[in-house]
Amino acid sequence: MLSRSALTVISAAVLYLGLAQTHAMPIDILLESDTDSDAGSELFLANFNDYQSLIDATVNSSSFSQLNLNSTFSSGGLAFDGSSYQLLLESDSDADAGSELFIASFDSYQNLIDGNVSSSSFSQLNLNSTFSSGGLAFDGSSYQLLLESDADSDAGSEVFMASFDSLQSLLDGTVASSSFSQLNINANFSSGGLAFDGSAYQLLLESDADSDAGSEVFLASFDSFQSLLDGTVASSSFSQLNINANFSAGGFVAYAPEDPVAVSEPATLGLLILGLGALMLRHRRTLL
Repeated sequence: MLSRSALTVISAAVLYLGLAQTHAMPIDILLESDTDSDAGSELFLANFNDYQSLIDATVNSSSFSQLNLNSTFSSGGLAFDGSSYQLLLESDSDADAGSELFIASFDSYQNLIDGNVSSSSFSQLNLNSTFSSGGLAFDGSSYQLLLESDADSDAGSEVFMASFDSLQSLLDGTVASSSFSQLNINANFSSGGLAFDGSAYQLLLESDADSDAGSEVFLASFDSFQSLLDGTVASSSFSQLNINANFSAGGFVAYAPEDPVAVSEPATLGLLILGLGALMLRHRRTLL
């Protein structure tokens, strides 16, 4: 999967290379429909009690969001800064600064579910036309934006990290520091989100083709931001999640346990999406 340190890429295969560490923070994964859909069937959120639950695919709660994304934008990351959630949307086609990246803020997880946006704005960032957003994380002091090359590339030219001192800096397009990572992602996988759990960075990779549980979602941990830049993986594992073939990962976030989450029965993520799709009430919330 990641051709550095503990990870090796061999042709099209991704090798399982060790058990992931257990991290206590709850984790959310955001899934987005691959085709434009109505509010209540486009964005799906699944919550896990901790990192091991994500590995085991033990879902604590799940729900469709009432958000309705503009059909020309897609989710590029989800972050929690200790008080609010930040959803990053990227234009599906290359655009100029001020019209390419859009950030919507939500005061709570429930507001994200309900589609209640507290504030929103375009960022002045202008991404290189050959890169796309692959994750957004808040590490307690800075926002870290992960960009991935649209074409498979070598280590040192595939994953690019940009740091921002504040949300306002991210909106203004004021980069504090930036660097290519030495990570080399398997050509059959793409980044589906970046999270910081209070002690380590977690990178979620998803197979570009629909796959079975145990071979579709791969997680890699990094002990520090420098380790992420160096491509030094502390631990890694496939998750037992099986994502519905019509959805893709669009965000990955860890947050303080006191942030409230509604509870539902545990189940596999694939079954949850299939089972809940026809049951959700739809109330349109148009974003953008």
